[in-house]
Amino acid sequence: MKWLLIFLPLFAWSKPKHDDFLVLDCANSYAGLFATMNYVVGALDLYERGTFRGLTVNFDKGGLYYDPAVGSNWWNYYFEPIYLSTKKKQTPRKMTLREADQSLRAGLKATRLRSYELLHNYVKPLPHIQNKIDVFAAAHFEGKTVVGVHYRGTDKKSEAPRVPYTMIYEAIDGLEFQDFILFVATDEAAFLAEISDRYPGRVVAAEAIRSTDGSPLHFNTSHQYQVGEEAVIDCILLSRCDLLIRTPSFLSLYTTYFNPHMPVLLIELDSVSL
Repeated sequence: MKWLLIFLPLFAWSKPKHDDFLVLDCANSYAGLFATMNYVVGALDLYERGTFRGLTVNFDKGGLYYDPAVGSNWWNYYFEPIYLSTKKKQTPRKMTLREADQSLRAGLKATRLRSYELLHNYVKPLPHIQNKIDVFAAAHFEGKTVVGVHYRGTDKKSEAPRVPYTMIYEAIDGLEFQDFILFVATDEAAFLAEISDRYPGRVVAAEAIRSTDGSPLHFNTSHQYQVGEEAVIDCILLSRCDLLIRTPSFLSLYTTYFNPHMPVLLIELDSVSL
C-alpha cells in the first residue's frame, strides 16, 4: 500500500489551520477509483473526529475518470456531492500535502466497520446508478444464494503476484453451499468466458467493458465515465452477495466495507495484499 503515497499532490508542507474549509482534490492520473476512495474515507474520518472543520471533494478536471462532457468533478459523476461544514462562513482552500497524507493514512487504517459507517453516512451513489444496482439485484439475486467473485487482472500483476484462475475454481469447488449462483465482476474478458464455461448456467455478470488484451480499463481514455460507473456498480453488487471470493484489489476491499459482515475468502499468492 506504500505505492499510494506517490499519488499525493505535490504541494508544500504547511501547518493546517484548524478552522479551514478543506478541498480534497488529490485525484491523480494513476489512481483508480477505489484507491482514491481511501483519501475520501480518511478525510471523512478526520472530519468526524474534529481534525478537519470543513470538507468538500472536488477533483476539478483531474483524475482517470474526468470527462469534460460530463463535468469538471468526477466524484459527482457517481456520488452525491460531499460538502461538510461546521461554520456558515469558511474560506475553502486546497489540502496541503500534510493534510492529504493524514487523509490517506486514516483511510488505510480504518476498520471494516468504521469504513462502513463513513460510507453509509456520506458516500451515496446517484439515483440513476442506484437504480441500475437495484434492478440487476432484483432480476438475478432475489431468492438465491449468491457467491460474489471478483477477479482483478490486467495490470494488477505490477502490484501483487497474479492469481491463477485455477485458485478461484478451487475455492468455488470447496464451497459447502448446496445450490448457488456466481456473480462475477472482473476486468478480464477471458476470465468471465472461462468461468462461464466451467460453471454453465450459474454465472451472471453486469454489462461492462472488459479488457481483451491485458490493458487496464482505468487508463481507457475513450470511456472514462462508463468505466467508473461500472466499477461502482460491480462493487456494490458484490456487497449484496452472501459470500465474496476476491483477489487483491481496492474495489473488492471496498465491497467488504459496504457490507462489513459478509464472509470473505481472499485468494492471494502474497501475504501482503489489499
